Amino acid sequence: MSRARKEATPPRFPAFRAAFLELMGDMTLEEFADKLGMSRATIGFYAAGKRIPDALGLEKIATKCGVSADWLLGITKTRSKDISIRQICETIGLDEENVVKLQEIYKSETYTRECIDGINLILSSSLFPILARDYIRLKRFTEKVNTEYKEHPFSELEDPINEEDEVITLKGCNACDYYKTKIINQFSTMIDMDIPVYQTIATYLQSLEKELNN
Repeated sequence: MSRARKEATPPRFPAFRAAFLELMGDMTLEEFADKLGMSRATIGFYAAGKRIPDALGLEKIATKCGVSADWLLGITKTRSKDISIRQICETIGLDEENVVKLQEIYKSETYTRECIDGINLILSSSLFPILARDYIRLKRFTEKVNTEYKEHPFSELEDPINEEDEVITLKGCNACDYYKTKIINQFSTMIDMDIPVYQTIATYLQSLEKELNN
C-alpha cells in the first residue's frame, strides 16, 4: 500500500514525473502497476522521477491512460491523443476541456443547430473580447476580495482597477459591482448590435416614447 516518497533531491525528469503522478492520482504503486501491466518497482522509479520509460513504455502508458505521449513528456499541455484537439488548443489557446465540451455539444443527441449558431454569433461580436476580458477581471477581483475579507473588514478593502491605462480605485465590494454592471451593460449592447429585430423594436419604442412625451 506504499506510495512514492518525496525525494530530497529534485527528480531527473520533472515533467514526466508530474504527468505520471497526475495519472496515478490516489492509486497505490501496486494498483497503478496492475493498471499499466508493469512491475511495482518500475512504477516506483517513474513516480520518484529516477527513470523515464523507453518508447514502448511511453506508448503503453499513453494507451492505458488515454493520453498523448507528448503530454507525458511535457511537450504539450494537451492530454488528448486527438491531434485536432491539440491543434485547436495550441492555435487559439482554448483549454482542452472546453474544446472537448464543444465537441460533445455538437455530437450530443440533444444538439440543436441554434446552440452552435448562438456560440458563433457571440464570438463574432466586436464586443466579445471586451466582455470576456471584464468577466475575468470580475472573477479575479471577487476571488481577491473573498480572500482579503477573511483578514480585514469589508469596508477597509481597497482594490486598484487598471483599465486601459486608467486607474480606478474603489472599495473591494464596489470593484466587483463595477465589473458586474459593466458586463451586463456590454452584453445588452452586444444584443442591440447583433440582433437587428431587437434593435428595430428598441428604436420603434424609443420613437414612440418621444411621441408620447411630446
